[in-house]
Amino acid sequence: MIIALVVGASLAACTTAPSTPAISSSAGVGASAIALPIDLDQIDHLAIGVLIAPVDGEGSEYRPMIAGATVAASRFALSGGSIELVNAYDDGTSAGALAATQQLLDAGVSALIIGSSGEHLAAAIDAASLAETAVILPYAQAPSPRAGVWSTAPTVRQTGETLTGALSHIGANRPLLLASADSSLTAWLDPVDRIDPDNPQAVATTIERLTSLQADAVVIDAPADIMAELVASLHHDLGDLSVPILVGPAAVTPLFGEMTTVAGASALPLISVGVNTDDQAELASGGAGLAADSFFEALKLDVDHADCLGLPTQSSCSGTDWADINSHDAVVALVRAAERARSSKPSDLRSSLEQLSLDWRDGLAGADLDFHAANTLDDDAIDVLHSTTEDPGERPDDGSNDDGLFWFAELG
Repeated sequence: MIIALVVGASLAACTTAPSTPAISSSAGVGASAIALPIDLDQIDHLAIGVLIAPVDGEGSEYRPMIAGATVAASRFALSGGSIELVNAYDDGTSAGALAATQQLLDAGVSALIIGSSGEHLAAAIDAASLAETAVILPYAQAPSPRAGVWSTAPTVRQTGETLTGALSHIGANRPLLLASADSSLTAWLDPVDRIDPDNPQAVATTIERLTSLQADAVVIDAPADIMAELVASLHHDLGDLSVPILVGPAAVTPLFGEMTTVAGASALPLISVGVNTDDQAELASGGAGLAADSFFEALKLDVDHADCLGLPTQSSCSGTDWADINSHDAVVALVRAAERARSSKPSDLRSSLEQLSLDWRDGLAGADLDFHAANTLDDDAIDVLHSTTEDPGERPDDGSNDDGLFWFAELG
């Protein structure tokens, strides 16, 4: 099933694009202040394919976040630009992801954003690469390197090194790893032991190792739902024992926050790593903070007319409430590549994208992206993140995100 959402000049509040993105730090700014400039005069039509994560299963934790693509499209529309977002659905299987990707390619999209994760995406990514169509993955690394495929998510090395640095910073040198046997973090962390999360005695064994002082920290590397269940169990069983708990990058997803909050474990201090693109990002200094602020102002403006990339109303995806900066920036990058190429032909856009380095001045709301390499993030973009239950009030206040965690980067 393919659904197309066209965001065009009908939403525009201004028709003359400024030379640089108009960014404001004022709450409640008007549409003209959050418009992103766009110059597609040489292009008749720009369609971007969006592969949406499954409702359940691998990659599903990212499903609500992909709605950030809609926010970017509507910001370009405010400057008179018309971008079509064409959506298809990853069902969590290799065959389903491949079929959905082929649908998007057959529909003539100029590039793809894959808003999911998992090994099952390999064949889909291969198909797009062979079709000379650019692919951006906002939430994952490609299962294997392919031409024309970029990730805007931290690499395993970046995640491992940042977690190691965080452990060192808090003085923990005997971490216990809760992760499956194929966890890539084992080599980076050198844990005192690894416990499989599927082991029924995983939490009991963890508590025993901690109380006997064999371990002085816990690192959990697992999908968001499993991490949340483990955190909740540890919170229940730790009692008065105060132990650093570090969780993998999937902890910044809405699913993890909701499950942790509902289980009553949200007050437990948690440490993770990733790019500072959560709701607290607008507190960053300089242009980066203003750019993030403009994203959230656009989200508030957009929420009345967007419905999660046109997802059917019976879907579990609940609109733009958890739209994130990463999917927004993927759209911005593809638009800038099309502008540079002065073409919407997939091979032209792909060639153009691989020459780009972008920052907030180009309309990004998050970290700088360098497409000269498949992994677009500089090491300096990866932050140690801390959880909080304090809602900074950046999202539409409709009560839908009451159950959640928020993340902020360490200062300095």
